[in-house]
Amino acid sequence: MTTMIIRFVWVFTIAAWLATPTLVASAEDPVRLGGIIAREADRRDLGYGDSKAVLLMVLEDRKGNTRTRRLRFRTLEGLQETEGDKSLIIFDEPRDIKG
Repeated sequence: MTTMIIRFVWVFTIAAWLATPTLVASAEDPVRLGGIIAREADRRDLGYGDSKAVLLMVLEDRKGNTRTRRLRFRTLEGLQETEGDKSLIIFDEPRDIKG
């Protein structure tokens, strides 16, 4: 579950970066492009504040059987630039994975 969220965030972030003209213009130099992406990731990660969400996840297998998960997702932004953000995912349902 966490891996799926992280992949979604990375795909969305990379798509946004590729749409930025500066990044497209410097695509010829991969070292320079890597530096631009790293600096932009640091810049965009600051100032969004804390967040929380209540989610319902529906999992479906190849046969069409579904399972549902209810969870809470919380993110706390680090107070200083050197401090990283903290994330917490709490599964509330079903009981066998609660907590």
